[in-house]
Amino acid sequence: MRCSLCEGLLDEYVDATLPNARMRAIAAHLQDCESCEALHRRLRIVDGLLHTRSMIDVAPDFTKAVMQKVAAMPAPRAPRRSIARLAFYYLVAAWVALGLAFAFINGAAPRVAHVLTSVANAGWQALVHGVHALGPVAPVALPVGVGVLFVDALLIALAVVFYRVVRPRLTAQTDSEPEVTA
Repeated sequence: MRCSLCEGLLDEYVDATLPNARMRAIAAHLQDCESCEALHRRLRIVDGLLHTRSMIDVAPDFTKAVMQKVAAMPAPRAPRRSIARLAFYYLVAAWVALGLAFAFINGAAPRVAHVLTSVANAGWQALVHGVHALGPVAPVALPVGVGVLFVDALLIALAVVFYRVVRPRLTAQTDSEPEVTA
């Protein structure tokens, strides 16, 4: 008999629910195979523990008492996210996207790359070169930049209104609705 077959039948062997021929084959395999015999011993210990367990007496109103304690507990709250942090990340991402869009739409990518390396190497003088390099996109950059700032301010205001006014009202409404039980 193979170990894989024996291991699958050990539960039934311990319970003595197998046919006699199968019981003898497993008994013979257990005499020859140390790993299957070790598993058999562990199963017999677990089976013995299951049969000797003591029953715990539970009060008749146990479920009701537990549910009353659960109902008295404060409702779990989702972790609060800082609106300022979310707004900061949004602004950074928006300005990076805007800068990249200007660089690639107007073909100024090589000039912008040159400006960035110059700023890293030469400091103040490179900043002057940067202003000159971005000069061709300046007429477009100003209105687009102002538009992005306006949209940013609008989105931040909407987020603040949602978190300060709308969300507490929705939470209060869902907490006050009667619970429907089936």
